[in-house]
Amino acid sequence: MANSRRGRWHVALRYGARQARRSRGRSALIVVMVILPVAVAAFAAVMISSQQVTWNTTLARDIGPEATARVHYVSGVAVRQSADAKYDYPAGTDTGQAQDDSSPVAVTADAVRALPAKISATLGSGADVTSIYRFPRRLTAGDASVDGELTATTWTTATRALYAVKQGELPSVPGQIALSGEIADRLGIVSGQTITAVASQTFGTSVNVPDATYTVTGILSPTAGTRSVYPADAVTLSADAAQAAQEIASALTTQGQLYQGSGQYGLDWLVAGAPVDWGSVRALNEVGATAVSRAVDPAATLPGEADTSWQDQQTHTEQLWVLLILAIGLAQAILMVGPAFAVGAQRAERDLLTMAVNGADRRTLTAVTLGGGVVLGAVASLIGVALGVAGVLIGWAFAPGFVTNLVIPSQLLVVIAIAGIVMAAAAAWIPAMTAARRMSVAPSERPLKTARSRPSVLSWLGIALAAAGAGATSVGAVMASRYLLIIGVAALEVGLIMMISLIITAIATVARRLPTALRYAARDAARHMARTVPAVAAIVAATASMTAVAIHQHSMARFEVVARPWALPAGTIAAFVDGTEPPLSDSNIATIADAVRGQFPDAGATHALGIAMLDDQWQLAGWATPLSYDDDTSYPLGYSFVTSRPAVDNYFGPIPTSIAVDDGSSFDALAGEGECPGAAAALRSGKAVVPVGTVSPNGTASFTWSANSRSGDLNAPSDFEAESDVPAVECDAMGRGSVSAVIPPAVAKSQGASVERRIVVVQTGAAAVTSSQVEAIARAARSPANAGDAVDITVTADPGPNASADDEAVKGTWIMLGIAAALVLASAWISTSLSISESRPDLATMAAVGASPRLRRRVAAGQAGFIAVTGSVLGSAGGIILGVALTLADRAQYGPLMTVVIPWWQLGLAAAVVLATVIVLAAALTRSRMEMVRRIE
Repeated sequence: MANSRRGRWHVALRYGARQARRSRGRSALIVVMVILPVAVAAFAAVMISSQQVTWNTTLARDIGPEATARVHYVSGVAVRQSADAKYDYPAGTDTGQAQDDSSPVAVTADAVRALPAKISATLGSGADVTSIYRFPRRLTAGDASVDGELTATTWTTATRALYAVKQGELPSVPGQIALSGEIADRLGIVSGQTITAVASQTFGTSVNVPDATYTVTGILSPTAGTRSVYPADAVTLSADAAQAAQEIASALTTQGQLYQGSGQYGLDWLVAGAPVDWGSVRALNEVGATAVSRAVDPAATLPGEADTSWQDQQTHTEQLWVLLILAIGLAQAILMVGPAFAVGAQRAERDLLTMAVNGADRRTLTAVTLGGGVVLGAVASLIGVALGVAGVLIGWAFAPGFVTNLVIPSQLLVVIAIAGIVMAAAAAWIPAMTAARRMSVAPSERPLKTARSRPSVLSWLGIALAAAGAGATSVGAVMASRYLLIIGVAALEVGLIMMISLIITAIATVARRLPTALRYAARDAARHMARTVPAVAAIVAATASMTAVAIHQHSMARFEVVARPWALPAGTIAAFVDGTEPPLSDSNIATIADAVRGQFPDAGATHALGIAMLDDQWQLAGWATPLSYDDDTSYPLGYSFVTSRPAVDNYFGPIPTSIAVDDGSSFDALAGEGECPGAAAALRSGKAVVPVGTVSPNGTASFTWSANSRSGDLNAPSDFEAESDVPAVECDAMGRGSVSAVIPPAVAKSQGASVERRIVVVQTGAAAVTSSQVEAIARAARSPANAGDAVDITVTADPGPNASADDEAVKGTWIMLGIAAALVLASAWISTSLSISESRPDLATMAAVGASPRLRRRVAAGQAGFIAVTGSVLGSAGGIILGVALTLADRAQYGPLMTVVIPWWQLGLAAAVVLATVIVLAAALTRSRMEMVRRIE
């Protein structure tokens, strides 16, 4: 036999292929176990690649086939942008994470109308510029509604090519509209029907936007190369230029800039004619605009380009997580497939001995056993990659939104296929080395083929490592140290796996009092560690990870329910005007009351609350200082979070203020009947209502006063600061939402503030208020009978507790436990099948001395149950430790409301069902009649 490398692998691959054909059952088992992780990895690779919008798709979506560039106006401040225009930031900052500290300035409609000429002048005479306005609108048709983006433009060759239709035609006159296929499907609309566009409550402006009715003339085609990406949600002809300019100007004044995301106010220009090179793009940046240009290479390093290294770091982190998950999956498969190769190597001993007698060295014998892994791994990898790609193609065929644009990452798929081959070869490596070492020794010197039941030194090291890991995990959770936590978790899991052989030996030692089938299963597992330990380890890894995820999911879901910001009592409507609007007049309040009763005829009384205003620019803000808190805790401006509350920023609450003013007549409507007994009486007596943990023993709260801009700009500087002690009572509802305290009028006046009515609260009497009812009330409230009192009124309601979080956690837990159950079944099935095959001589001997024919099934059930129970108990213990540690680490960040929630009933039910299934299937799929075996081999 040739011992050269080429001859060695030539023989190995031929022998491996022949063995795969001879042992079809074992080969099929190995192929299936390799296919699973490879197929999942290939599916994930194609999905991740296809979810990213490619540069070609970006050009097709934003520019179309006829234009050369698309310009997006950001603000009047010079910006820097990345080559692909995905990222931009003010030119005076250093990184993409920096924020502009300048305050928004008032922008007029005339300034907006002058922007197209400014952009044209910047690009030069060779550019043909067409304006595109984008407005957030709620599109409704009958009972169906959807938040979307209304695009208004004029028709040119470039815009007609960009907004191509697949059905019907583009609008030809104002009042007509074309919808994307997705919006049309969600509204149930076809060409010829009508829809209504109303102002979006999500992104309001100070401009009163009238409702508009449109006739649908066509359905837009998706962007080339995609099935669910559209150039716009809805497109119509620009009709009222003055209204459009006013809305854009108002958005610029309120937001400080225009954004590119869906459902935002935006002002773009489609450029045709001369190419827009990087120099022109930089010139546009200087006037506060960015550009996507066909003439710019996004992969090139360009002068003056925005620094996106922070995004690259984030991308690298995500890639590391993907690689980590892939590595875990590969290790899982290696542990599960390894025993099958061990049995194959044992059955091939006669062939290996023949090769050794004929001169094969240890390397050749190792390669012969590895050849089977390479052959089966190659077959399984090809099938797995094909199945993964096919899964994405099938999903894309039946669900247009399944992927953004189909991208097949061929190089990555090749890497995944190679990883599958390496995984199979790695699973065969230890059996190959063991068989080669045994066969290369003379028969007279060869040790007996008996497994060592005594645990190795590694087992004792595993105990020490698991203990150290548990300690590091606990310390990391208490200190909120992610690095220490990760190290501790890794040490704990590795230690558990290393000590498996010790645990199996201990169980086998005390199994003498068990029934025959269970006693045999325990001792057989201890005798054959080579196939038992990997199977138990696979179950430990799967059960631990899924249990930890389930615990963390439930804990986080419970936190989202109990720690949600307090907003309004259920069924309560709040209407308010911001500081740039006049205060609410009696006419405004009456109009709001009538609007609420239009939807809820039995609504209760209307209650008005005040806001303390220092002057025409500033409103009074502040918070009651907690008696004790962590100095490292971050407290958002104007809000108090004591140690019993999560340190999260709830700025965008239902009422945009930190301090409300009430004389006691409206507090119960704001906080809810019975929420804080005695609070209303305290306000009437001149006391403030503050969060729990802020009132000192002498009955006062120490207030830190500041000023907020009337416009809501948090960056606007103010020199106003003051402190005072105010008589107060505590209320659990304060400090969890946008209102951190309610003060009586006298306290506001003591700080030199006047009280203006700006909040109206109405209890509807309903259990809940829907978004469509809120919008209907808002439309009616913005159309007062007295036009002279018209103000921009915002209407809101509390959506209620996020009860769906618990439901989603339950569903997620069942998915995690389902995956773990599948891995437990697979591992137990593999090991049991191999052990039953190896146990035929022992079972035949038992039958010869009078054992029952059903003994074989009981032994199979005992072996499967032993492996499943041992792995599940160890894995569950490790998973609980890991889940608790992760939750405690989050508790250090979010506060005491983050509690550990262990879904005992789900874990217990899943364990019982899985273990019963393992045992029943093992018994049912094993023949009770034993096959005859040769006495002499």
